[in-house]
Amino acid sequence: MNRDFSTGAATVLVVDGEPIILDMISEELIRQGFSVLAAETGEEALSIIESDQRVDLLFTDVWLPGELDGWRLAETARETRPKLAVIVTGLAEAMALDDFGASPR
Repeated sequence: MNRDFSTGAATVLVVDGEPIILDMISEELIRQGFSVLAAETGEEALSIIESDQRVDLLFTDVWLPGELDGWRLAETARETRPKLAVIVTGLAEAMALDDFGASPR
């Protein structure tokens, strides 16, 4: 697997349940030269990961609509593709809410 993140010669799977954020992140990555795949749910992203499509980096929000949140998506993706690079966003909010036993959704 050729993952050269410094030159943008990689494919990033961006996952976010907010279409505006998904579009904004995807557009910026494309401007930086990356190939981008986009998904709004963990289930949609997992179907891409389980396919033959090239994915070098999974960039996912922790809060996703549906049954598969960002944590579980990341864990499942790494089981399917052990060398997959993963970034999970929204962690500060998740940890702060967890400290109070709350959930934003």
